[in-house]
Amino acid sequence: MRKFALVIVLALAGCGVEITETYTPDAADSVVAGTSSDSVEVTDVTMDVCSLTAQRQWDYGEGASATIDAAISCADGQRMARRDILGGDGEPLYTFSAPVEHVAVLAWAESDDALFAAFAEWADHDPRWTSTAALPPFDQQAEFPFYPGTADQAVYDAWRAGDYPMDCFIQGMESQMCVAMIDGEAVEMGVQSFPG
Repeated sequence: MRKFALVIVLALAGCGVEITETYTPDAADSVVAGTSSDSVEVTDVTMDVCSLTAQRQWDYGEGASATIDAAISCADGQRMARRDILGGDGEPLYTFSAPVEHVAVLAWAESDDALFAAFAEWADHDPRWTSTAALPPFDQQAEFPFYPGTADQAVYDAWRAGDYPMDCFIQGMESQMCVAMIDGEAVEMGVQSFPG
């Protein structure tokens, strides 16, 4: 029997994120009784949430860009979420990895369809946090505080004043990580807490 791959692409409105998932049906799923070996009909397509990938271009400066590469994979019975920032030549600038059940928006998905939608959201850019200028003061007193990526207030204040481009994503059950591009390097700005 001839095998084939069905590629599902979800393009989110207003952003450049594309998510692809490949499913190759088994013979029992796809061949209709009495058809020739060259005739294949898909009768039941399911999403494989162990092979989701998404990429988007991050144009963070004049003539400067990176690729945000996100994925869900499975190993040893556990779903893992991964998010990388890749430089213009594909070199890794930043890597995040955690079990899916430790990442709020992904952990809350109650079905494969819901996980697919949650992954699309997670792979996208948080429009509220796009610049280091949006970071709160170093010594802020807030109900849901921001925890700076440095203990040096002068460094943190320079990050804020630099107004560097920043990408934030959910990295825990009650927090999101913010990473800025500073002089071509991906630098962890810190973690913003939120109610879980």
